[in-house]
Amino acid sequence: VLYLDDNFHVYTTYGIIEETDIENILVGYNITDFVIAGKKVCAAVISEPMVADNIRVMIMTTGFTSLFHERVSVKATGDYIVKYGDVEEVHKGTEIVDIYPESGYLSMGRISITTVNKEDKITILNVNKSYGNPSYRGDIEIALYDEGLVIINEVPIEEYLYAVVPSEMPVRFGVEALKVQAVCARSYAYKQLMNNSYGKYGAHVDDSVNFQVYNNVEEKDDSIRAVKETYGQVEAFNGKPITTYYYSTSCGHTSDMSVWGGDNGKTPYLTSKKVNNSGEKTDLSDEENFRKYINSVNENDYDYGFGYYRWKINISSDDLSISINENLYGRYCASPGNIFVKKNDTWVSEEVRNIGKLEEIRVVKRTSGGAISEIVLKGTDAEILVKNELNIRYLLCPRNNPITLLKGDTTTFYILPSSYCIFDKTENGYLITGGGYGHGIGMSQNAVSNMVQTGMTYDEILKFFYEGSEIINVYE
Repeated sequence: VLYLDDNFHVYTTYGIIEETDIENILVGYNITDFVIAGKKVCAAVISEPMVADNIRVMIMTTGFTSLFHERVSVKATGDYIVKYGDVEEVHKGTEIVDIYPESGYLSMGRISITTVNKEDKITILNVNKSYGNPSYRGDIEIALYDEGLVIINEVPIEEYLYAVVPSEMPVRFGVEALKVQAVCARSYAYKQLMNNSYGKYGAHVDDSVNFQVYNNVEEKDDSIRAVKETYGQVEAFNGKPITTYYYSTSCGHTSDMSVWGGDNGKTPYLTSKKVNNSGEKTDLSDEENFRKYINSVNENDYDYGFGYYRWKINISSDDLSISINENLYGRYCASPGNIFVKKNDTWVSEEVRNIGKLEEIRVVKRTSGGAISEIVLKGTDAEILVKNELNIRYLLCPRNNPITLLKGDTTTFYILPSSYCIFDKTENGYLITGGGYGHGIGMSQNAVSNMVQTGMTYDEILKFFYEGSEIINVYE
C-alpha cells in the first residue's frame, strides 16, 4: 500500500518545466511517472501532453440503479481472454464466465477481459439494456470494492460514440442531425474525461444520464457514419473545448447557466434565446411575461410539434406533498447548498425530511430563459427554499398523474419534465402548465431534427446553440 506524501507535487516536463495541478493526472493514460520514497508517493511527473483517445466507462446495473454489481457474467462474439494476475485463460466466445465477489479470479486484483480479435465484442449477461444484453467494443475490467463489483469498459472515444449517439438521439433523425449529436457527445466526453469524476475507481464516466447514455441502444450504420464523418471534431470557444450541454426538447427558448446557479459570464456561448429562425434574445424572468409565453405556442419554434413542447399536469396537494416528502431528504443529501429551511425568518441550510402537507407554492426567481431557479414550498410543518432546476423537478414529481402533451397524448414520468412551468391553484391541488423536457441549456435534440429539415447543416446548427463557438479537431 502506498500513501500520498503531505508535500506531494505534480510537475510537467514538456515545454516549460513547471508545477501543475493534481487534476491533470488522468487515469488510464501512461504519460505520468511517480517518485516514490519508502511507502510514500512524493511527486508526479507528466512527461508529455495528453492526447485523449480512450475513455473508461463504468457500466451500471440494469435500469442504471447502481455502480455496483452482485456478480458479473460475460461471453463474447469470438474467442476472448480472461487475465488475472499472471494467468491468462482463453475462452471460446460461447463460453460463459461467471465472476462473484468471492471468486478466485479476484484474489490478485483486477480482472481484465479482452477479445482475441479486436473486431469482436464482449457481452455482459447480468445487465439488460433496451435491446437486451449489451455487447461492448474495447476491453472490460472488473474490480472488487466493499460495495460490490464494478465493471469498466475501456474503449476508444470514437468507438464509444458509436453507442452514445444512437442512445442519445433517434437514428431516424438522419445523418446530418446525428452529426450534430456526434460533435456534442465528443465534446462532452472530452471535457468529462479531463474531470476524472470516477478517478477513485479508475474510470472517467458512467453509462447513464449522469453523463451520457451509452449503449442503451445498439450501434446503427447511420450513427457510426455520423461519428466517422466528424472524426475528432469538438466545439471550442477561444480555441478551448467546451462542455456542450444538451437536452431533449425546448419550450421554444433556451437558458444560460443561471438555471444551475452558474455565472453566465464564464460561459458566453450559452445564452437565453428563442429556438426558432429569429434566434432573438428575450427576457422571460418576469413572472407575468413568462405566464403569457408558456400559455401560447409559436409554430415557427423548431420544437413545435413535439409532445413535450407544451404539457399540463393536474395534481392534488396530497400527491405533491407525498412527492416532496419522499424526495426531500435525498435531494438535501445530493445538494445541501440548494435546500434551505425557514428558521426565525432566516433561510438555513440543514437536514430536512418532511414539510407536512403542502399549503403554498411560490416562485421566487426565474432565469432570463424562463426556467424556475428558486421556489418556496410552504407546508404545515416546514417552509423550504429550493434552488436548482433538478431539485425542483424531483420534489414536484408528478407521480402517477398523467402528463398531457401538446397534441393531447398522455404519459407519466418520475420527474417534472422541466422547470419551465407555472402553477395555478385548483380545488384539490394545482394545474401545472409547462414546456420542454430537460434543463434547457445548450442544444435541443428535437429542435435539431426540424432544423435539418430547413436545410441547416450540422456546423450551422452547432453555431446556433453555442454562440461564438468553432469546431476544432482534438487529435490535431
